[in-house]
Amino acid sequence: MCRPRRRREAPAGDQPDPVAPAGSADKKVQAYNFRMCFADTPANRVPFPKPPGYDPRRYELFARLIQARTEKEGRVPELDSVIKIDRLPNGKADINNQGRCPRIISAELELPGGELREEGRDLAGAQELPGGILLLPANDPQVPEPLRQEMNRWGLCKDEFTDTENWPHQIYVREARRMVGEYVVVQKDLQTELTKPDTIGMGSYNSDSHNVQRVVDADGFARNEGDMQVAVKPYQIPYRAMLPRRTETTNLLVPVAFSASHVAYSSLRMEPQYMIIGQAAGMAAKMAIASGRAVQEIDTRALTENLRAAERSWTMSLWPEQGHGNRPQECGRAALRDCEAARPVSSSACAAARRFNGRSGMPQSQLA
Repeated sequence: MCRPRRRREAPAGDQPDPVAPAGSADKKVQAYNFRMCFADTPANRVPFPKPPGYDPRRYELFARLIQARTEKEGRVPELDSVIKIDRLPNGKADINNQGRCPRIISAELELPGGELREEGRDLAGAQELPGGILLLPANDPQVPEPLRQEMNRWGLCKDEFTDTENWPHQIYVREARRMVGEYVVVQKDLQTELTKPDTIGMGSYNSDSHNVQRVVDADGFARNEGDMQVAVKPYQIPYRAMLPRRTETTNLLVPVAFSASHVAYSSLRMEPQYMIIGQAAGMAAKMAIASGRAVQEIDTRALTENLRAAERSWTMSLWPEQGHGNRPQECGRAALRDCEAARPVSSSACAAARRFNGRSGMPQSQLA
């Protein structure tokens, strides 16, 4: 926690609204950010640009955090403890958020319900806040010199996103507007009610929600609210999650913006699950067309068997007869076989399948 000097000077993106009581319903979604591509090769490195209207006072909390950590730890924090840096080949790195940097907290709250014109306007200016957060540790005298030197070893990657001044084309949206369908997947489906009669595959990534907002509390402290990192057991994904209410439409399957609560979506939103659900959607659509039935009326047992025959479902101990066994590594190898068999597919997707999460048994996606 950090205390702003005065309540009205809380940094950009912070809200003076009180945190609601635990268990209260709301429409908040987890924070967005840009997945930056950095380079540390001088010939392929572009200095961090100064955003229009840059004012270092907007990033007061970030500067104070670095100062507080330096005092508490007795040394200047290393850069990779401030910014999440995942090394890539050819002197590049994938940058994800860590703490405040370079995440956009609270600014995401209005986007899911916005009209397209309004969303475009908001996204056009969304670079300002994370851009300033990247500029500050590279240039601001409040930042200790060793950290500034380490930051200045990096820059934007000159040969990436060349048509948008080396800045990603899109904001990284982890969660947005979703369907309310025939069945809403909720927390119990990840933690206690693990089996489903209409299973189409399995998920096991932990419940991973980034903060939804930053607020200034009654005592004047800035607090991040909403972060959630909770392990789950491998669970079956129901076909019904893709189904709209039959009173609304009978010829639509929704494999990404599917019917799930905020908590459930925080686990289901990972790329391996999207691949699994997308495969099932394709098979189900074919079955609906061939039988002349509504998507809500296809034979889900036959769908499960078709997926089982295609080795697109991972069962572990829930379906031991499938042969993948109870060990997470076996489950992961099944995912890798499926990934490599599904050509054409991006190398990054197969790379994700090669990284096993030994605790849960699913490929560990980098896109957290």
